[in-house]
Amino acid sequence: MWFASSPSDYLDPHSRGGFIASKVDQQDAVALWLAMELFHSPERLGFDRETDLYLDCEQNEDLCFSGAQRRVVVSVKNTNMTIGEFAAELERLSTLVAMKEADLALLAFIGAVDRKIVEAIKRDEEYRSLVQEKSFVESVHIKKEFDEKYEGVFSSDVLLRQFPELDADAFTAGISQLLRRALPISDYSDERIESQIIFLSARIARARRKRGTVRLSELAEDVLSLVSNPMTRGILKGLPYKLDSAGYVLDRARANEIFFLHRKTQQAQRSTLRKFRKRHFWHALGWLMFGAPVCQNCSHPLLANLCGLGKLGIACPDCGATPFVTLYLACPCGEALLLLEQPPLDDFSAFNLALIASVSDLKCGKCGRSASYEDLDLRVFQLNIPADDTVTVTEALKNLVEPTD
Repeated sequence: MWFASSPSDYLDPHSRGGFIASKVDQQDAVALWLAMELFHSPERLGFDRETDLYLDCEQNEDLCFSGAQRRVVVSVKNTNMTIGEFAAELERLSTLVAMKEADLALLAFIGAVDRKIVEAIKRDEEYRSLVQEKSFVESVHIKKEFDEKYEGVFSSDVLLRQFPELDADAFTAGISQLLRRALPISDYSDERIESQIIFLSARIARARRKRGTVRLSELAEDVLSLVSNPMTRGILKGLPYKLDSAGYVLDRARANEIFFLHRKTQQAQRSTLRKFRKRHFWHALGWLMFGAPVCQNCSHPLLANLCGLGKLGIACPDCGATPFVTLYLACPCGEALLLLEQPPLDDFSAFNLALIASVSDLKCGKCGRSASYEDLDLRVFQLNIPADDTVTVTEALKNLVEPTD
């Protein structure tokens, strides 16, 4: 048996030790890439947005992503597998799913692979594209057709993916794009992206060495902590001045921009309140005449703000509690977009991820703009009214106590 004669030989990718070091590095790279994807699109691996996700490193498989009721195992390969080895690994992973040890398996290839495996990856992509949006019966028919035609080199239970190598420019570019899509980051350089990759890879590597678990929401917080503090950035951007030798000089362009943002935010807030008052007016009169619903905190009738017709919405005049907290985002066109309904204010991680997911998916129905994180602190406003405008306040209160299916 050949042994590495020096540390540098050990880290040589062509030595046995270097091969192992290279494999675990690439494994961490795949874990990081998939974690970034799940921040933005958890449904890609079948997870719900509301589910808190965890990454298990080298506990049974190379990687495992899990939520409350779903488990996805990942096998990472960075060698040129033969088609026979590929078929054997495909069968092994399919068996795991069949035995209910996982809900889905992912076979990840690093770098260049055999031409036949490339064909298998394309075939897998074709299958998943065909079954998307299809009915259950149609999906079963397509699955049967692929199983029969590509027996031994296809499995609907095993997702095939090819990833760039850790040191490749394509990896850095891909992670950069995923970071920008998934998290409110827009003000850092390529050097900072590289430092993020090194930091997060090290975070995953620590968990792998201990065969431990990483909570993905904590990874998201790590990313945000490395970027300039968003609150500080928000305060700085809210000051319409530039500092030069003459002192603090008014930045008229920024001052006009801030004025415009405030005006549009107030316009969106007034419009939202006006619509709410219109649909709530007669119910508020009924509350005054026949009695209002009571506060869940102190049992006093919810009569504050003229039974909800005032600027602050529904609230208790005795203890100040409100049954509703709804966050809206003012679009530059003046439309109010529902951002978060009943946000989890007691859990920063949950609130942070909910905000990220909401902004990522939000689009204005009036002008068609996609929501952005730009000037988020100036464009978000809060109202104590129910988000659902298809039900009365009384019905919304009832749904809080007895949630509808």
